[in-house]
Amino acid sequence: MQIKQTDRFADSLAASIRLTTVFKMTQKILASIAVLWALLSANGVWAQDLVLGRELYEGRCLECHKDAPFGKGPPKAQSLEGIRSMAKLWDSISPGAPWTQRDLEDVVLYLNQKYYHY
Repeated sequence: MQIKQTDRFADSLAASIRLTTVFKMTQKILASIAVLWALLSANGVWAQDLVLGRELYEGRCLECHKDAPFGKGPPKAQSLEGIRSMAKLWDSISPGAPWTQRDLEDVVLYLNQKYYHY
């Protein structure tokens, strides 16, 4: 009887250790995923977003902004929301099809990364 109880205890202990090990490994994996996600989306910037944002900006905005580039004088937009508001205004008065919300966000990300750094 004592041996069976000892065996059950040992089995229970081994199962508990395995479960604890799996839990710790899961925590490490999730922490690694969180770090990777943070690195990839630092400031919400993905490489493709920057490329597309630059292409959209250069394709539509440089026509007016080539003579008055960013970086000269104090910034007009004081936050990401300010950049977004200005980009919406520029989009509404610029010729061509309006940008999608995703396009607008890509331009905002590009402008922030390139000029504003909020």
